[in-house]
Amino acid sequence: MGPLFSREFQVRYTEMDSYGHVNNAAYLRWMQEAAFEASTAPDFPPERWAELGRAWYIRDTEIEYLRPISYPDRFTLDTWLSARGSAWVRREYVFRRGAEVFARAFSIWVLIDLKTGGPTVVDAAMLAPLGGLEAVPLGQRPRFAEPPPPPVQPFTSHRVVDFRDMDAAGHVNNASYIAYIGECAWDVSAHFGWPAERMHTAGFAVFARRHQISYLQSAYHGDALTLTTYGYDLKRVMATRHFRIERQTQSGAELVARANSLYVWVTYPGGQPLRTPPEYLEALQPNLAG
Repeated sequence: MGPLFSREFQVRYTEMDSYGHVNNAAYLRWMQEAAFEASTAPDFPPERWAELGRAWYIRDTEIEYLRPISYPDRFTLDTWLSARGSAWVRREYVFRRGAEVFARAFSIWVLIDLKTGGPTVVDAAMLAPLGGLEAVPLGQRPRFAEPPPPPVQPFTSHRVVDFRDMDAAGHVNNASYIAYIGECAWDVSAHFGWPAERMHTAGFAVFARRHQISYLQSAYHGDALTLTTYGYDLKRVMATRHFRIERQTQSGAELVARANSLYVWVTYPGGQPLRTPPEYLEALQPNLAG
């Protein structure tokens, strides 16, 4: 594997959600910051990549949340390269508070030619600041898990990309998609009669356990997006929800990203696993694929 890089963080109050936990999207921002720092060196600063006409863009991310953390927790994020292909590398991430691992993830970073906008070969020169070609073994790029066909009532929400969703590369930051997905998950539940307030009154909540996201093309400020979602693979205390994010243009819809997210039902308050409430399941049945 490539060299291990470790970065210390402290949770900021603004990274919390209304449950008193760190928001899902914050993890991806920490991952991106650690990856950038791991990819630089005194003789290879960030601007050097631009001078070479190259940039690393995230194309796939999978993250699993094992335990929540809160303000003002301190933690360590370990990251390293575990595999590579002709135009990509796989970067691993382990979040730990002392010896306790509370989240783990990986991202596929693709090397992009800034002139053409397409992938370019990852050679020894490109891997030198990341640990060297010999340190990162060849591997297989993970495939996105195809969901079943949609049910009778897939749910669609609409949004316009805000300027705050953008990053320094000029497109929607990868962490912003987690926020889009989270909002859409709340919207679909409310659409079928179960807004957050009703769930809490009934003594339960729904938490994300894992996100698998594939970024297919960039979105930009002002783009009109639609998010279509439905659930599948229902189990005792969890189910997977598929999301399809498209940009609406005059010539039709363009697929921007898609995601599979595993959600678990938990007691509220308390956060202990809970069997899916029958009345909730009955209400959302039209949105569940067989």
